[in-house]
Amino acid sequence: MKKGKNLNFIHVSYIASILLLSSNNLLAEEKTASKVYTLDGVEAVYEQQENSIYAKEPVNAVSTNTLTKKALDNIGGPAQSNYYKALDILPGVNVQTADMSGIGAQNIKVRGKSSFHIGRTIEDLPLTGVVGANAIGGGELFDMENLSELNLYKGAVASDKGFSLSTSGGVINANLLSPSKDFGGSIKQSFGSNNFLRTFGRIDSGKLSTDSSFFLSFSNTSGDKWKGEGGSPDGKQNFNLGYTQNFGDKVTANIYAAYGKIKTHDYRSLSFAQASDLDTYYKYDFNSKLTSGATDNDKYYDYNRQEYESYAIIADIKAVIADEAILTIKPHYWAEDGYRLYSAGSNKITRWDIEHEQFGLLTKIDAYIGGTEFTIGYDFLNMEAPPPPVYRKDSLLDASGNQLPSYYSTLSKQTDNLLHTFFVSGVKSIDNFTFSGGLKYLIWKTADLQYYENINTLPGTLSYDEAISAATPAVRENVKSQTYHRVLPNISLDYKFDNLLSSALQYSKTYGRPDWGPQAVAYQKASVTYKANHTMQDMFDMLKPEMADNFELSMTYNNKNLHFKPVLFYSIYTDKELNIYDAEAGQRYNISSSEAHAYGAEAELSYQATPTLSLFCSPSYTISKYDSDTVISATQTVKTDGNQVPDIPKLLVKLGMTYETGDFFISPIVRYSDSRYGDAENTQKVDAYSVVDIHAGYNLKNVLSLKEVSLNASLLNVFDEKYIGIISNNDFSLNNTTSYMSGAPFAAVISLSAKF
Repeated sequence: MKKGKNLNFIHVSYIASILLLSSNNLLAEEKTASKVYTLDGVEAVYEQQENSIYAKEPVNAVSTNTLTKKALDNIGGPAQSNYYKALDILPGVNVQTADMSGIGAQNIKVRGKSSFHIGRTIEDLPLTGVVGANAIGGGELFDMENLSELNLYKGAVASDKGFSLSTSGGVINANLLSPSKDFGGSIKQSFGSNNFLRTFGRIDSGKLSTDSSFFLSFSNTSGDKWKGEGGSPDGKQNFNLGYTQNFGDKVTANIYAAYGKIKTHDYRSLSFAQASDLDTYYKYDFNSKLTSGATDNDKYYDYNRQEYESYAIIADIKAVIADEAILTIKPHYWAEDGYRLYSAGSNKITRWDIEHEQFGLLTKIDAYIGGTEFTIGYDFLNMEAPPPPVYRKDSLLDASGNQLPSYYSTLSKQTDNLLHTFFVSGVKSIDNFTFSGGLKYLIWKTADLQYYENINTLPGTLSYDEAISAATPAVRENVKSQTYHRVLPNISLDYKFDNLLSSALQYSKTYGRPDWGPQAVAYQKASVTYKANHTMQDMFDMLKPEMADNFELSMTYNNKNLHFKPVLFYSIYTDKELNIYDAEAGQRYNISSSEAHAYGAEAELSYQATPTLSLFCSPSYTISKYDSDTVISATQTVKTDGNQVPDIPKLLVKLGMTYETGDFFISPIVRYSDSRYGDAENTQKVDAYSVVDIHAGYNLKNVLSLKEVSLNASLLNVFDEKYIGIISNNDFSLNNTTSYMSGAPFAAVISLSAKF
């Protein structure tokens, strides 16, 4: 939300009005842990195994991995606020975080695609920004204790999923734990290495006389960085609310609201040379103090930090509009206000104010007609910038390292991004075959951009509106909106061999948003010659959405003790971005000119060896390569043909077990990552590594007046392995642009919780 723009109450009122107008004929939809399927008139009920890590389904409706509530509780990480960290146990997923809590820098790879192109939704709604709190670990508004399950859609994404800015890397969706029908609550206190402290509490009203129920929860987290000075986080607070209202036997409305605040200091990244010498640079970080006369006081730790406040409200309304048809309406609103302070080099720091909001509406009708399940719907999303940055301010440092008065270094006016998605899908079963498919039609209108010149004379004390009034539009720094039209089909053919074994062949087309961020600054800093021959529009015209064609063949076998799901996948990427150096401009920027492909195999395996011992394994093998060299200009070509895409280990293995007897469980997990490259030219190789974690817990029922008392412990990186974790934050960097981060060392966390 830009300075001077005040739409919060309008959008909240917009959501409230939809809630009131739609609360006539809604049908409550209860979620259960069991699935009922019918084969040749014989009903079989599959209950989720108590010790299972993965949720099991006898048929493959979509390309999905699901983590159960129990898995999230036991191996979801001590902070219980970065639920992406829990996904690291899944095949084909590589999650890296800057520290053990998962709060701070993070990077997620799914089948070789970075988090930049992974859609993130809550209850299928895009409550995430591209930058800001949601771009760092632990910035999520809902605590993991308030999640019922976590879904990862890889490759083939169904038409009624993935309403986000990108889907070519997959979609992560979190479903929320609705208010309980029984009165009760829980409280948890955690403490651990590096002064880690976390408090969580939740209370459920139970079903009230008004046929409604609600929950309230609060969490507070703090801790120190494991290297250097500063907090990770300095403080993080979340407030969550859930409310359910039934109106007769055909009406239900679920409303969720959240507020979050986070402060954190950044970790300092390494160059490739430093990353190759971890004995020397493993704990290399920002300066702990200012030094008089130093030329690198911009590397002072307190000049490299972030702070954000976020708000969100969503609703899920369901109405029976016919005997076999249900209308679903899901309005949503999200806003964020914060900043990032970081080093700009040469005793200069930059403050990037990140203030934006988004709102939208997902509506659909699910119907059963003539033995076929149909879904038809529409999704609307209005997203305010950034990216790219709307305005930034720079400050020089004096001889003692203190900030001098700031001035504007970036200033622009931008309209909003508007996304309209029309979708339809259907499912039809004939004997043992199930045919499903659908179509999305995406219309994406990007923002108009107007940048301003000679702005470094504008003092930072001016508000955004005052600076715009005082500034002069740059004639050659205007970018007109573009409208992208994309048709996104998906199709799946499932076959049930018997009540235990099924197979699926799936295809879908997905998309990834362009990275506008580097373009404006690159043009503004470009050479005089380049600017004379090109406008900023020319540089933005080099970008367009990345497209992916995804194919997948899988089988699923389930019996009482064994779950086995092997998968073969193949993806073709067109209009893939690369960050290149243009000699004429003297700058780096992005171009959508590459093609790539990825293929491989993965498996999801769990086995109940005995009533007390379960084993699980998630291996994956991924090849992801560029299909050609990267042409920058008539005289500039970079060799990328046949190279492995950066930060993609070919082999990933996650292996673990859970031993549970009576009230005690213990779960050791080994994670292995093959070697990988940090750049598209494959000149910067990073070593393989293995990390061992151990999670354990002891639960007692009916202690005094409490329903349950639990003691849990996590030992992370037990053998204190030194390794490189995060590599940059995208999969389109060329040489000399990559940054590296040390993986987190050994840490221990203990949690004591009680339920009443």
